[in-house]
Amino acid sequence: MIQLHVLAVEDGQLLLAAHPEAESAGYRVAVDGRVLALVGAGPAGGPVGPQVETTAVEEEPEAEPEPEFVLPEGPLEVSSPDEALEAAHGLWLVRGEGEISQLQLHDAVLANLEKWNVRIASEILDEGWWVTKLGDRAWQISFRFLSRGRIHEAEWVLDTEDARLTPENRFADVLAWWKPEAPKRSRRRRRSRSRGRGGQGGGQRRG
Repeated sequence: MIQLHVLAVEDGQLLLAAHPEAESAGYRVAVDGRVLALVGAGPAGGPVGPQVETTAVEEEPEAEPEPEFVLPEGPLEVSSPDEALEAAHGLWLVRGEGEISQLQLHDAVLANLEKWNVRIASEILDEGWWVTKLGDRAWQISFRFLSRGRIHEAEWVLDTEDARLTPENRFADVLAWWKPEAPKRSRRRRRSRSRGRGGQGGGQRRG
């Protein structure tokens, strides 16, 4: 809080400054007649009266815009299966409608397995990844795991030229996709009441 002093009155406004002997006012405050009468006029034409205290208002900085999500651009420098797997783990699955998974491949797989209550030890989980070279710029990324007596396998193709990950089967598309579901609203059923004669509910029991 800063303390201001009245220097003069001009056009229904108080001219204020932080120092009582300032040459120019740093603040202007519009007031009504009651405040002007309270302030009064000094012998030198400037008003004398109570000191006015005000709080300096600091302007809030403008919120910075959220950075736009940018997919990595190719080509990716990949020369070994380990590098291909690392590159694939760091990519987001993009669907045909332009939708992007909110988690990268590796994190999306872990999140979905947890969501499905599939419990796999970390060392076995790491052994479930397989990499096969398909050409100069393509690698096949596979993930296999055993659950409920069945082997499940997902396959993707990593295009290092375009830095894109393409699912090769439906399970791969589901396993690599993560987008939190919106909470569902509970619906209450309205109970209908049947009315008999005379507005009474229910029927009559026959003896």
